[in-house]
This record gives sequence, C-alpha cells and structure tokens, in this order.
Amino acid sequence: FSLQIFKSSSSESLFKMVRVQSSMGRGKLKAGFALLTNYAFYLVHNDGQEGKYATEVYYPYRVWDHLEISLNWQTVTIICKTEMSRKTLVVGNEPVCRNLVKTMIRAAQAAGVPTPRIDAHDSDRLRSLENCIEGVDSLAVEDQVDNFSVLRYSLVHWEQLDGQESQTLFVTSRSIVKEGPIHFKVTMLGVSYWSEAYAVLKNGSFFLYNQEGDEVPKLFLQLWGTHCGGCRRLNTADRPNCFEVKSTEESLTLSAEDPEGVALWLQAICEVVAGTSSSVPAQCIQCSLVVTSNKLYAYQEDFWGGPLHLLSACDVSEVTTVYVDDDVRSYCTVAFGLTFESGSWLLCFENEYELGKFEEALSSAWRDLFQVPLTFAQIGEGPARERARDAVGLVQGRFNRSDSITRGRSYS
Repeated sequence: FSLQIFKSSSSESLFKMVRVQSSMGRGKLKAGFALLTNYAFYLVHNDGQEGKYATEVYYPYRVWDHLEISLNWQTVTIICKTEMSRKTLVVGNEPVCRNLVKTMIRAAQAAGVPTPRIDAHDSDRLRSLENCIEGVDSLAVEDQVDNFSVLRYSLVHWEQLDGQESQTLFVTSRSIVKEGPIHFKVTMLGVSYWSEAYAVLKNGSFFLYNQEGDEVPKLFLQLWGTHCGGCRRLNTADRPNCFEVKSTEESLTLSAEDPEGVALWLQAICEVVAGTSSSVPAQCIQCSLVVTSNKLYAYQEDFWGGPLHLLSACDVSEVTTVYVDDDVRSYCTVAFGLTFESGSWLLCFENEYELGKFEEALSSAWRDLFQVPLTFAQIGEGPARERARDAVGLVQGRFNRSDSITRGRSYS
C-alpha cells in the first residue's frame, strides 16, 4: 500500500485497515477499505485493475472537526473543518463500527491532534425519514408520524418475495448448469499466483467456492442478460488450458484440467448467457430498514443528506411469521398476511448480531400489539431456502468480487 497510496510522509505506516463501503448515490454502494495511518485517513477502492487501488478520500487528522454516528452505529461520517469536506463510511455492523470509531480516535490522538468530537445525529436521520414517509405513505401521516419511536435502524439487502410483482421468483430454474474443480488467477498487491477452487455455474452467475459443498462463495460473476462481457481462450506462459470470463464489472482468468475442459466451460457459459436473458433472477437491493412501534420501512438513502426513497412499508400487525435458518444466521424471511400484497421480505444482514437485533425489535413491537410472542419458524428444505442462501452468497461475495485483496482468503 505504501508505494501506491500513502501521501503524508516517508515514515508513514499503516495503523489499521477496515473493510467499509461508500455511497455512489441513490442506494448504490462501492466496496473499499478505510486505512488509518500514523498521519492520515484514507478511503481506497479497486480502480478496475487487478491489485491496483485508487484513493477516494485523503484526510490528514489535523483537518478533522468531528465524527457523526448514525442510528445504531450503522455508519460514521467524518466532518472536516472545511464545511464542504465530509465522507460517510457505510459499515452496517454495530460492533465493527464502534471499534472503528475507537480506532479513529486513538489514531488521531497518537498523531498529536485534538480528539475529534463525537456527535450522534439521530434526530436529523429521523427527520429525513419522517419527511420521506409523509411524502409517500398517507397512512403513516394519518397515524401521526411525529409520534412514532424507532426501535431499530439497520442497513440490509432487501428483496420482495412472492408478491404480485414477483410470482415467478421461485419457478425460475435454479439447476446447476456445470460444476467442477478449477484453478483461478489471484492478483494481490501486484503479485499473481494460482489458487484452487470449486466452480459452479448456476442461476445466471459463475461462482467460485473454496471447496465442493460450501454455501458461501469467495467470489462470483453475474452473467445473465447484459452482465456478461464475453469469454475466450487464453494462451498464458505460466499455466496451460486457460480461459477468461468477463462481466461488466471485472474478469476472471481460469484454468481447466485439459483442452476439452476449457471447451466445455466456454460452451456452458455461452448457453447460460443466451438462455437466461428472459428469466433474470430477482436481486437483493441495498437499503435501510427501520422498525418502529407499529411499522416496518424499507427505503434507500444516498448518505449525502439527500432525500430518501421509500421502497416498501408494512404494518407490524401484518407480520405472521419470521422464518430463520439456523445454519446461516445472517438472513431471515418475514411473512405477511393475505391483505399485504408483497407476500414476504427477504432480509440479509451483515452478521448474526445485526439479525438478532432486528428480531428483538420486531418481537418487542409485536408483543406490545398482541400481548403474545411473535412466531419464529425454521425455513425448510426447498426452493425458498435455496433462493435465500443464493442471495446471502451473492451479498457476502460482493466485497470479494470488487476488491481483489480479499480473494482466496477470509477477511473480517
């Protein structure tokens, strides 16, 4: 990193690195890393080339004014002494965010600058939410939005299931087109090497797992519709039987066992691209989730102080069951009554802690309304659980897909 990123001094050294996201506007987030050195803060992200990183933000500690913390420690915003300079780091994980803020304070103190002030601007975020609801949700206005209390604010990946807009969700083919062991090229900090993996081509995407039977991929490429940028054979000096698969976001260099294996993989990929363009699977949307004493709200925000965009809302009284998966404790499916058109929501959280906090808040609201516990049930085997686990894999693989530093190893 020092050769590519550091700007402050020849004696600059890395103090801490944390995986975060930054806003690209209207619900779109870009994966990157927050770097804390003995002189400054950096926000870096992959610039589209293997092992190459660009600096999005560079703030010496001396220009910091204060830090703003969102509801439930989901984001932290650095406010500089120049009013136009500010950057929100999207974490979506309360324990990690708390630890990040502590580390930021320690780094600033070690650099010999005044300790930055910590502000919790819950009231500003609440006012923005209220304005959003008042603009699109007439029932909320009738219920006097000013009086609601937020029980939990979370950053999630949200998907609407089984409603009138998504009746084909679970009839889309989920069968595996091709799978098998493979090698892929890893480039990390300018050094390239080959790593073993288990490849699965299904659901319009190309997945790479550490080994056969794993549920969470270490990286993936979306290939359905216009996402595929092509595939071709490669002649490389360091390994035979190579081929390349491109998406609109990046490419993978792969190696099969023999020339026939290359031909079979290329043929299968072409068939997937040609055959799934009319049956694109639904995708999770990155958004904010709010639980109040009587409603659930899913909405998008740009984290730049702009207007919020409400995706969907429902009464807590419409919730009938929360389906959970004890083997994958980072998602749940919230089922609603027949009078709610959306059917159910798939909610993917950063980890089990965030999921547990949501379950606790929703259970509290339900118990206050009905004086009985909310029903929790296990998701049984079948297309619904397979679809949910696929979504979790896609969500958890997004960092690995967009930042090559995390490929081929776990990172937390």
